[in-house]
Amino acid sequence: MRGRVVRVAGENPDRADRLAALGVTPGSPVTVLQRFPSVIFLCDQTELAVEPAVADAIMVDTTGPHDPLW
Repeated sequence: MRGRVVRVAGENPDRADRLAALGVTPGSPVTVLQRFPSVIFLCDQTELAVEPAVADAIMVDTTGPHDPLW
């Protein structure tokens, strides 16, 4: 699955801050590489592994191509 980050939701502001520090910010392109046992995704050029609860907080728009690299 490919898309762009729309927002990071949830009640945990520290989680959102940590994800932002890793580059998971609105507008960033993401590609999901694996969903089990942990979620592994590529955000820009950084590969990240997160728990499913953390991945659930990342809202992604997957409605279509967003740039010519797709």
